[in-house]
Amino acid sequence: MRMRCDPSFVTNIADQLEKRGLATRESDPADRRVKRIALTPAGLELKQRIETEILNGLPWRHALDNRRARLPARPRPQAPPGRPGRQPARP
Repeated sequence: MRMRCDPSFVTNIADQLEKRGLATRESDPADRRVKRIALTPAGLELKQRIETEILNGLPWRHALDNRRARLPARPRPQAPPGRPGRQPARP
């Protein structure tokens, strides 16, 4: 993914993530000049916590959860009348 920002900004962020043990730099197998940033297990855990907190803070999420709880269960398809247990032939 290409980010449209100053390369020094990206380098600074990568340095800080690496310093805190949240990410590592890896070489790109296709191009040795390119470095990729990969989240460590601690980085992945922090990412998940942040995403959960953000989603839980959105008012529409709670509204959707409440609405889903009130919806009736979906009805199961019924066999057509006249021939129990058989489905109509497809055209």
